[in-house]
Amino acid sequence: MNVGTPKRWAAAAALSAAVVVGTASPVFAAPSQDPRAADAASATGTGLVDIAAPQGMTGQALLTAHNAGISIYELAEVKTYSVPKTGYLDRSEYRRVYDSNALGSPTPKFVVLGEFPPDVFFVSNLPGARPILVNRREVHEENRINPAIVFDTTPYNFNKSPLIQLPGGGPSVGLAFVSGTSGS
Repeated sequence: MNVGTPKRWAAAAALSAAVVVGTASPVFAAPSQDPRAADAASATGTGLVDIAAPQGMTGQALLTAHNAGISIYELAEVKTYSVPKTGYLDRSEYRRVYDSNALGSPTPKFVVLGEFPPDVFFVSNLPGARPILVNRREVHEENRINPAIVFDTTPYNFNKSPLIQLPGGGPSVGLAFVSGTSGS
């Protein structure tokens, strides 16, 4: 498995240290009053998740991870699609964040470790690791009023943690691990 360069590993270690220490965040203002409140809120969701929420994450740690080359993705949209032979299914669209100024936008962000996913991808909204999907397109079928939406499946899986709220009103943040084979 290609899990990145030594620079990415060093950046991941720095990010981990920043999360554990819980450094102050000049990027998104003062720390929250009860960091456990966000964790309790995320635990009320449905399904089990294998990755823990990033306790102690700050806006500065998110910016540091971005500047060190760690992939940051935002949850761009959750949409219900008509899927052939299945009916309807919710899919989340994730987009890579390239502009550090966009890190403070209100959309949820995920610090992605492991393999390098595509810049834009889709994942089913089900618990646990889910295949990464790409190339969304419409398929018109007989006996269907609305076109079905189909995707190509990649060799990668996306597994995310619950979200926590960054201190000072920044975006919600979680961790994600991408696994699979890159073919290289």
